[in-house]
Amino acid sequence: MTIAASGMTTATAQFTKAASNLVAAETAGASSASAPANANSTALAQPSSLPGGLTASLATAVSSDPVGPVVSMLEARTSFMANLAVFKAANQTDKSTLDLMC
Repeated sequence: MTIAASGMTTATAQFTKAASNLVAAETAGASSASAPANANSTALAQPSSLPGGLTASLATAVSSDPVGPVVSMLEARTSFMANLAVFKAANQTDKSTLDLMC
């Protein structure tokens, strides 16, 4: 359950960062042309082979395309839902194990 919980936390951070990048891209598009569109954009770097769960760190993003953050938000939602399903399955397994012991 710990790995699923860390996956949900990472997916939440990814979603939040993608939403922030989307707002930054929209704001940069509305501001002066002298400011780079990706000045405030960041990406979430996720090493996936860590034992015990995932960690996330921020890295500078290179794209100012508004489609990128939307896709990242959809990926984060899918990742969160998958980790939630794993969390629920582990919880049900724990309950079943306790029921067998009693």
